[in-house]
Amino acid sequence: MHLAGEFYTEEEHETIEAYMLPTFMEPCFPEGTPYVAKPILGREGSGVTIYAGSGDIAEASGEDEYGDQPMIYQQYAELPRIRVETLNGPYDGRLLWGCFLIDGRSSAVIARVGGSITNNLSYYLPSSVIG
Repeated sequence: MHLAGEFYTEEEHETIEAYMLPTFMEPCFPEGTPYVAKPILGREGSGVTIYAGSGDIAEASGEDEYGDQPMIYQQYAELPRIRVETLNGPYDGRLLWGCFLIDGRSSAVIARVGGSITNNLSYYLPSSVIG
């Protein structure tokens, strides 16, 4: 709806353009564009596949708990690298920020550190929002 210029207000279109990755119900990216396939109601990386710009699989979760669900396809964005201190010593991983809405209201912000596909073995990173 955003690309068609429909539904959203001008301010909402500007926000989507600035902060959201292109996401579709089918893989319709220009040739050479890496993208990710994710189950609509999946969690913790299960069923996630990263495709290289060539269309070849670059990385897959290896789990298929949610493989029978419809997928969404999102332009790939490499997660930033970060080093965190754990009880087992330093850990080098990728930082993923997430946010949650409950009944249309913001409810939580979360940071996790893991691999290119954040899974159930990823570390939760303490964080806070001051505002």
